Amino acid sequence: MRGLPLQASSTLTAKQDELDKLGTELWNQATRLRRKDESDIDAKSEDATAHKFHILPFLRAYAFMLLDSAGGRGPKGRQRKNCIRLIKVALKTARVCIEGTELGIATKVLERAADYEDVLGKRDEGGDERDGELADGFRAQYFAVRTTLVSELSDATPLRCAIELTYV
Repeated sequence: MRGLPLQASSTLTAKQDELDKLGTELWNQATRLRRKDESDIDAKSEDATAHKFHILPFLRAYAFMLLDSAGGRGPKGRQRKNCIRLIKVALKTARVCIEGTELGIATKVLERAADYEDVLGKRDEGGDERDGELADGFRAQYFAVRTTLVSELSDATPLRCAIELTYV
């Protein structure tokens, strides 16, 4: 996770479609794993279920970082539609990380989501009104998840909270 998201380069631009496909496939597999675990929860031992739920935040975060790397930037910066897609994925990832007490990963994901929130906060004069409403909803969710993370961090350790907050 340390090297992700990948820095913009000509090589990355050439691989955007491949990264998007891999990120989407990994995301879908993680979703299937979670659904399967929820339906089979009584059939499996608690240790096996706990192990899979521990892995899920890492899978989701890695998938998100691949999608973020593939998101790219157009000639005028990030595209609004792509930001809507990516902030949606980022918020789901952050929630799973918070549920799994992977607060450092949730922080990194929300750092990336802050870029999308910034783009979505700028009004698109000629844009679709539905996109504007959707963007406003995701911006509100972003702040709610960020507040939840801060609350979790402050419950974890006051010193760690102070350190983490400087990076959110």
